[in-house]
Amino acid sequence: GGLAMARCVESDLWEETAEAEDDDSDGDLLLRASRIICDAPLAVGRLVRHVACPSRDTLLLVAGPRAGESTADDVLLPLQLRFPDSGVVEATVGDEIPVGGAVQLLSIQPGEEAATLLQLTDGSLLRFAGDGSLHPVANFPRPCIWMAPFPSAAAESRPAMQCPALGLDSGGTLYCGRATIATAVT
Repeated sequence: GGLAMARCVESDLWEETAEAEDDDSDGDLLLRASRIICDAPLAVGRLVRHVACPSRDTLLLVAGPRAGESTADDVLLPLQLRFPDSGVVEATVGDEIPVGGAVQLLSIQPGEEAATLLQLTDGSLLRFAGDGSLHPVANFPRPCIWMAPFPSAAAESRPAMQCPALGLDSGGTLYCGRATIATAVT
């Protein structure tokens, strides 16, 4: 399998971008995808489980273990993207970064820094910063099925990142970091 990337020219207005690029009158809204050419093989022997694009020039892949590996831990594969005039996206593959478990959720943290929050299956949270570092932050008490990170500037102002995100577990409990905010949420 290969990677392709579709992007819009007007913030999040993908529909209008697709209409402007589409010369068919039947109304099909398909963005033209650009192939991504990498300088090294991607995730060889690994299954890519999650993808995030925390900034215009960064793509973050979460890949599972290779068949036969003794670990069940996922790895992060950061890609630095370049957009030459040729229409083909070029990517430089960074080093694999072990995360110490299996990633359940991945969510971009809004803000100036290209940061991403990862929740492992045990509920622990990690923050992948724009500089390529991976740091633990306050865990949810239980694994959550949904999470919404706070903007990076707001989260960094809290002591020791006590509440980097809101999370909702399968039982309907809403958390802010380790703190329970509400129960029986639907």
